[in-house]
Order: sequence, then structure tokens, then C-alpha cells
Amino acid sequence: MEKYNSFRSFFENAGLQVRQEFETAVHVDENIANNRLFVWHFEEADLEEFLEYFKMYKESNMRDAAKIKLSSHLNSKMSEMIREGYNPVECMLYASKVINMELQNNIELQDRLAECIRSVYLKQETETIAVLKNIIEMWSWIPQVKVVISAIGLIGDNQELLDKILFYYGEDPNYKTKVFYAFMQNKSVENLERVLKIIMDLQECEEDNILGKVFIKQISGFGYEGSKLIKKYYDNPGISKVGSKVLKKIMFQDNTIAATEKNASWARNMLANNSLKDDLAYQEFVADCQEKYDDNAMYLCRFSRPDIGDFLKNAIEDEKLNQKNKNTAIISMGIVGYKGYAQAASVLKTCEDREENEYAVIVAKILLNEKEYAGKLVDIFCRKMEYELSELYGLLKSANVISYNYAVNLISASFENKWKALLREENDSHMNELNCLASNFQIFWDKHLYAFLSQNILGEICNLLMGYVRNSVIFPSGIVISLIETIVHSWNRDVETTMFALYKNAVDEKVQEVSFKKLKERKIEAPR
Repeated sequence: MEKYNSFRSFFENAGLQVRQEFETAVHVDENIANNRLFVWHFEEADLEEFLEYFKMYKESNMRDAAKIKLSSHLNSKMSEMIREGYNPVECMLYASKVINMELQNNIELQDRLAECIRSVYLKQETETIAVLKNIIEMWSWIPQVKVVISAIGLIGDNQELLDKILFYYGEDPNYKTKVFYAFMQNKSVENLERVLKIIMDLQECEEDNILGKVFIKQISGFGYEGSKLIKKYYDNPGISKVGSKVLKKIMFQDNTIAATEKNASWARNMLANNSLKDDLAYQEFVADCQEKYDDNAMYLCRFSRPDIGDFLKNAIEDEKLNQKNKNTAIISMGIVGYKGYAQAASVLKTCEDREENEYAVIVAKILLNEKEYAGKLVDIFCRKMEYELSELYGLLKSANVISYNYAVNLISASFENKWKALLREENDSHMNELNCLASNFQIFWDKHLYAFLSQNILGEICNLLMGYVRNSVIFPSGIVISLIETIVHSWNRDVETTMFALYKNAVDEKVQEVSFKKLKERKIEAPR
């Protein structure tokens, strides 16, 4: 119990007390006095460090640059706690109470903290789910609960957490808007039904009118089964007048959502989504793909059942299919193969002999969870500069590779291995590869592919740059600057220390100039 005694006064000053029988902090409020407020223990030093970061933000007049710096500090500290075996979410959120007035209505700030929580979830999924469930059920601090609701929306695919925020907060005027936008983050059929439960109870007020307009504007992102759900809620006698008006605006003359020129794309999306479970919808989807036989047909196949691989196989083997559509079909084959289409690997193997298929096959094979092709992708980034890779970048984006965690893990691990291999060698060939790799690294942020760069490799880059400062590693200034541009997007204490060292000790004036600029952008006073 000594750990808790060390910060007992801090809790008590905030209206909390430490209960010996539970060894945890609980609310003084009698309604929840017998329940746990925190799932994880945390040290006073960790709490104080988070408090210091939030106080620094508060004292900085809360500019945009300060938000960036706050995110960097929080991510760094949370990563440190994870390495020590702690889950940092509760500790961070509890400390954020010192900026409650700002956090209450600042959506951008709430989203930044939510992103930090999502990063923890990706590293400690089981532990973070337990923490978030406890916060939903036990906490009553509005700003912090809003952050958690946003984080659950970003996580996106945990049905239990999504159901909990609907149950606890879907009708609460303090949180309803936040819950609505959390569901709109991931336009699944399950989330559509959750949103419709909110739409059903909309009232005549400015906030609810805005939600209705947003729903109408973004309805096209939901799937085919959505048409049935919308009609079901539209016909519900308990629907409010405002909710009825909202749904009526997206209904058609026969009270169903039919395909028209205006919503044809949406109708096809819905059909693809529903074909997963509905046999009739699947038959309609296959017929639609065969009739249209366009790029959208090849693309939508990845959202259907594995059996659609037979259609894709025939399309890939069709010599008359243009290359753009073939690339899309190849990538979809990788995805349906991962879902269970048995012939995917053999079909993709037949595509490898043709140079024009190279990039699409590599992306597809990674999505099929084949490790060696992640290595081939990395080798390409080591051989070619960004301006030579527009097609590859386009395919990675259209395939939405970063949304498949297993694929991201394959790629990031391959980048780490290649990076270490390059640093073990000292010859012109490897220096050229390192130059290409560093150049592409800095482009990843602009191309929204930064998930490929793990915290490990970013840390290794900092170590390399510190070696450059000590003259123990010799690199051209162009490579050094590319590496600077890579790590500054993930600002933390190590990056800040590296920037200071480069500014103060680098021999190359251009490197000094760039590092000083990066410090200045974050309102950090460079050393004299």
C-alpha cells in the first residue's frame, strides 16, 4: 500500500479516497464508492510527469504548435510506461483534468488525446479494452469520457465497446453528438443501426438538426443492408418527427432505397457488403460485376465473400482487361485470398511473370500475408526514389494497406530488418540504398503511410543521427536531412534531444539550419 500512500493527498484533494480493501482509488460519491475507479496501478512520478505536460500546454496559450508538442510528450511517456509493463491510459486521462476547461469543448484536443489512446490500444489491446470498459461504466468526468468515446470510434471494430457507449451515453445530451461521430468513423452495418437509434430520437434543436444533416450527407458510406435498416426505422411508430424527416429525405418513392443515377455508386457498395451473408444479394452482386465489368466491380469484390475469387480469377486471366482494372482485380484477389479463397496464391503466381503486374502482385501478396513480399516491397523503396514510384504509392493507398494490421506489421518489420542490414555495411551500393530509403521515409508522412515506420526504427534513426553528431557515422547531408524530416513527425524527447545535438554540433551548416528550423517550429528555444 506504500505506493498509494505516496499520492493519497493528491487523490483526496480531487475528491477521491484510497480504499485499503481494494488497493485502488475510488470516487467519494456514495453511488460508486464500492466500485473500482482505476483498473491499473500507477506511480506518483508517472502522474506528476503527465501533469507537467498538461500544465506546460495550459501555460503556452494553447496554440496549434503546443498541441503538437503535447501529443509528442504524451506518446513518449505512454510508450515508456508500456515498456515498463503499465497501461498508461487512466493515468494520462486523470492528469488531463488540469486542462478541463479547454478540453471540454476543444474537439481537436479531444481527438489528439484519443489518437494517443488508440496508439496504446494497438500495443496493449486486451489491457486497453479493460480500461476503456471501466471508464465508460465508472467515470463521470465529462471531458475525459468524451476523449474515450472518440478513441473507441477510432479503434472502430470493437463491438462491445461501441455497444457500451451507445447504452451509457447515446441519449445523454452531454455525449450524444460525440457518440454519433464515433459511430460515423466506421460505416459498418452494425454502426448504421447504432446511428439510427440516435436518429430515431432526434428533437427539434440546433444540435440534433446538425446531426441529421451530417447523416444525410454521409449515408452513402454504409452498406447494402442499410436500406433494410433505414426502412425498418422509418416505419417504426416510435420515431420522432425530426428523425422521420431525416430518413424521409433519403427514401425514394416506393419507400425503399433503390439504385438511381444519383446513388448508383452507393447501391453497388451496399450490394457488395450484403453479399457477404445474403445468398440472393451475392448472386445479384456477381451478376452486377459481370454486367458492369469495370474498375469498381474489381474493387468491390474485396468486400464480398471469398467465393467471388472465381470472378476475379477470370478477370485477371482476361487479356482484354485494361491494366488499371487488372491491378485492382489482383489486389482484391489478395484480400479475398486472406479471407479464404483457396486458389488466390496460384492465381497471383501466374501474374508475376509480367512486369506491368509487379507492384500490384507485391501489394496483393502482402495482403495475402506472405512475408517475403514485404521484403520485396522494402527492396523497391531502397532502389527507387519517390518520383519513380507514383504507381506503387497509388496502389498502396487504393488498397488501404494501412487498415490491415497484419500487413502493416509485416512491412514495418521488413523495414527494421533492412535498416539494420544497411547500417552493417559500408559501401557505395548500400549508401545509395540508404539514400533512397531515407528519401522515401520522409514521403510516408505525406502519403499517409507512416504506420509502416515503427517506434523502433524511429528510435534507431535518432541513434544514427546522434552518431553523426559524434562523427562516428559519416553520411551525406542529404541523407541526414531526409532522416530529420522523417523523425520530426513523431516528436518526443529523443527527437528533441537529437535536434538540439544536430543544431549545436553538426559540422554541416545546412543540417544545422534544418534542425534549428524544426526546433523553432515547435516554439522550442534552441541552445545558445
